[in-house]
Amino acid sequence: MERSGNFYKAIRLGYILISILIGCMAYNSLYEWQEIEALELGNKKIDELRKEINNINIQMIKFSLLGETILEWNDKDIEHYHARRMAMDSMLCRFKATYPAERIDSVRSLLEDKERQMFQIVRLMDEQQSINKKIANQIPVIVQKSVQEQSKKPKRKGFLGIFGKKKEVTPAVSTTILHSVNRNVISEQKVQDRQLSEQADSLAARNAELNRQLQELICQIEEKVQTELQSRENEIVAMREKSFMQVGGLMGFVLLLLLISYIIIHRDAKSIKQYKHKTTDLIRQLEQSVQRNEALITSRKKAVHTITHELRTPLTAITGYAGLIRKEQCEDKSGQYIQNILQSSDRMRDMLNTLLDFFRLDNAKEQPRLSPCRISAITHTLETEFMPVAVNKGLSLSVKTGHDAIVLTDKERIIQIGNNLLSNAVKFTEEGGVSLITEYDNGVLTLVVEDTGTGMTEEEQKQAFGAFERLSNAAA
Repeated sequence: MERSGNFYKAIRLGYILISILIGCMAYNSLYEWQEIEALELGNKKIDELRKEINNINIQMIKFSLLGETILEWNDKDIEHYHARRMAMDSMLCRFKATYPAERIDSVRSLLEDKERQMFQIVRLMDEQQSINKKIANQIPVIVQKSVQEQSKKPKRKGFLGIFGKKKEVTPAVSTTILHSVNRNVISEQKVQDRQLSEQADSLAARNAELNRQLQELICQIEEKVQTELQSRENEIVAMREKSFMQVGGLMGFVLLLLLISYIIIHRDAKSIKQYKHKTTDLIRQLEQSVQRNEALITSRKKAVHTITHELRTPLTAITGYAGLIRKEQCEDKSGQYIQNILQSSDRMRDMLNTLLDFFRLDNAKEQPRLSPCRISAITHTLETEFMPVAVNKGLSLSVKTGHDAIVLTDKERIIQIGNNLLSNAVKFTEEGGVSLITEYDNGVLTLVVEDTGTGMTEEEQKQAFGAFERLSNAAA
């Protein structure tokens, strides 16, 4: 049976290990799938980021080309340029999550300054056109006045105007106006040319700086994207290698376990087969032995029962005659002998009664004789019987009754149990004392006997509860 139990334990252990390994493989596969899903999601985000980078490149080129037609701009073009610049600003703001915000804000600031300068250039060009229109409107009036003044030539005084004094000709009003207009126009044009030149130079410098920062920004973002892509690809490769190693190791371990299990099962099956043959022979022998033992036990019971009853008769007679001798010769030395005979007879009778009780219990014929009694009556009987014995031996005997109640029990059996316990405690205690404690709780009566004697080991405690057992120190 032990071999069979070990065999089934080995099989169960093998199944448990295989189940654990299958669970580990399933968990590893699920974990790997989750990691790959996370990496694929990251790759999708990187692809979207690359698309946004390409889109911002295209939009930046279109935005730069839009500024090349500044000489032909009108109000709608200005609004369109502003809308495109705000769109570029929004696109750049989306890169703050993947790139330093200060660099993005610097590019946005350059775009805003470029827009402001281009609007300033458009304003200066509009002012120049308005000045040109103003001049164009004044020139016809000046020309008309000039024609009228030329028709009025000054005449000489004197005879036939020959000897007359020639008057000095004053410049015409139109000429003065033309000179004044020319000076003002030249002055305003110089101012506008200077402003346009300054704005153009500043715009060119800003464009160069903007292009440089944009190119640097795009290159760095692209480099970061490439680095992340390479890192994720390396992670995927490492994960696949790790998964392959784990799965391969688990599969190898499973195969090894299966091989070991097969060897163990085959060996145990062979052993069990041999064990079954031996067990069959042994069972047959045991059955024969049991039959012989049952016959012997039956005959022994009959013999002991007969002997016990036969012994009771002469013991009764001895007790009766000893009692008569004691009554007739009370002061002779024979009285002491008679007392010893009586004690021995009582002891033999008690032993025979105990033996009969044991056989009744063994044959399931013993019935408890239940009667109501107080717990204190039981403890008082035991205390009265053993107090003189303990005092004569120089020991103290303490009796404690935890809860005095009226119980329905076999009083004689309880006293017999307490008697046996206390007699052993007093017998094997040389100094100190013996205590008897009773407790009654929930219908259970507990008797506790404690002593300061030699005590018993765990093995002796187990041995003491066997039928007709006698410990090594009981000879004392």
